[in-house]
Amino acid sequence: MSKARDRPKKDNPARQLLLETAGEVFAALGFEGASGRDICERAGVNAAAINYYFGGIEGLHAAVVEEAHARMVGLDPVLELVSSTGTAESRLIRLFQLLLETALDSAGLTAWPMKVLMREALGKSDHLDLLREADLVPKLRVIRGLVAEFMELPENDPAATDACLAYLSVSVMLHMADHQAIQRAFPSLRAGDLAESPIVAHFTAFMLGGIERLSDIAKRNAVQPPIGSGSETSADRP
Repeated sequence: MSKARDRPKKDNPARQLLLETAGEVFAALGFEGASGRDICERAGVNAAAINYYFGGIEGLHAAVVEEAHARMVGLDPVLELVSSTGTAESRLIRLFQLLLETALDSAGLTAWPMKVLMREALGKSDHLDLLREADLVPKLRVIRGLVAEFMELPENDPAATDACLAYLSVSVMLHMADHQAIQRAFPSLRAGDLAESPIVAHFTAFMLGGIERLSDIAKRNAVQPPIGSGSETSADRP
């Protein structure tokens, strides 16, 4: 009786090269615009490699989406950090810096993981639908809860939602950024500076100031009587 062929290991160098190459191709062309032959040629591997490592182009597509998502900060570390000890501000800062550092660590010149996820989000993707319900949606709600706690507002307050989106926007931008273009646009920013702590601290200060400002506006609007409510005093009238 013949022995079944062992399934290729996920850390196999050839498999990883194929996965990275496919990620770049899917990011640039989308799944529909990509071909297995082109991916194999770019990776410099045998045309049968996709079938061997992934069982076909659909399997490769699913693996690329899964890998792209895995390079983001997942739900479990977010839950662990949000439920840890410390003030809302300290937890908000730690989570923000984790998001930034993850983005800086994983974003290369092509920054394909976020681009792949954006393409999947804009189209009909069964692969992303599963990840969205299991991880992304719960994670966004947990982060909004922490932002609302810091702002001292109800979690469903529109200002908390707006602040949450602003809070996440910096790390999303860094995931998608062309770091080569950033270096060319800002020559004074030396190579590697994006991964250094001073710029992370500056982003953190920017984030905190913005959320505090949104909180102040929301609280001020909450105590102001609506126009025409009849609650103004005679001194308020012309």
